[in-house]
Amino acid sequence: MQLEVFSDVACPFCFIGKRRLTVALEGFSQAIVDVRWRAYLLQPGLPAEGVDALPFYRAKFGGERAMQAAFERVAAMGRPQGITFDFAAMKRAPNTRLAHRALKVCERLGAGSQALEALFRAHFEEGADVGRLDHVLAALERHGVPLDMRQLQEDLASGAGAADVEADLARGAALGVCAVPLFLLHTQGKPLIVEGAQPAERLRQWLERGSASAPERPHGDCVSGAPGV
Repeated sequence: MQLEVFSDVACPFCFIGKRRLTVALEGFSQAIVDVRWRAYLLQPGLPAEGVDALPFYRAKFGGERAMQAAFERVAAMGRPQGITFDFAAMKRAPNTRLAHRALKVCERLGAGSQALEALFRAHFEEGADVGRLDHVLAALERHGVPLDMRQLQEDLASGAGAADVEADLARGAALGVCAVPLFLLHTQGKPLIVEGAQPAERLRQWLERGSASAPERPHGDCVSGAPGV
């Protein structure tokens, strides 16, 4: 079975969802699942260099108190998944198009999931600006992604991954994806959809149902329309 997962590197619920999916797949008994990570841009209109994080988040949430409450909620959700969110370390709200391009190159070389984990950790736990090439390359190397970083840099300079990202964005638009993470399971021609950072056990049960279920969209925690939270 093939599982498409639409996500953005700047989405904390996508990070949580990835960790929960890993647990769900470990408990899934019926088949090997081919997971394909699809690019989604929560803020496609941000400049390539991103924007300062704190003013952006304050404006998004309507002030300091609401922003901190949102950060605390997400941090609490992340702890059981082994994630240590450090929102204070995040200096930029990034445009993630470059990060997605890098992920597409890594995916073609068999390291897509590992690279995504590396960029999630770099952005949310270490404060890296995943809109910057040097930060992306450093994060991939620091977290042990087994690629030639010089070659990856050259590939990205030549436009590698751009067409793949555009194809993902077009597919997401055609499917009506407007919040992430979104999981789309293909089995015997009957797609099943689940949205949000669902609990691992719920994801496992959903996988187990497979083609026996009609299409449905149970909701969990997700975010739409802004990077971060």
